[in-house]
Amino acid sequence: MMKVMVDSRICGYTTVISAKKEGKVIHIEIETICPKLSDFDDNLGDLTMGDLLCYDNKIRRMAHECKLCASCLVPCGVITAAQIEAKLMAKSLALKEKEVCIKFLE
Repeated sequence: MMKVMVDSRICGYTTVISAKKEGKVIHIEIETICPKLSDFDDNLGDLTMGDLLCYDNKIRRMAHECKLCASCLVPCGVITAAQIEAKLMAKSLALKEKEVCIKFLE
């Protein structure tokens, strides 16, 4: 299982995303108090490898349908957690680096 935390300080929500691969699907669980993200979690369902390999995928479509903010980092967190769980990204490297971030410079 891969767990990631998205700390969205601007909107004030912290979200924990869990990804667990079972066979050909990846189960996603999102823990949040954001109502839009709760709706996103309820409707996302399981992911397949196809959802992780192209830009136009179920995750982005569901984010749009659930009216997530365009700058919401949680869909990227879902993709990243699922890619690591599917071994498309090195878990050891992710755990070594600990985090990625966006910095506001001006």
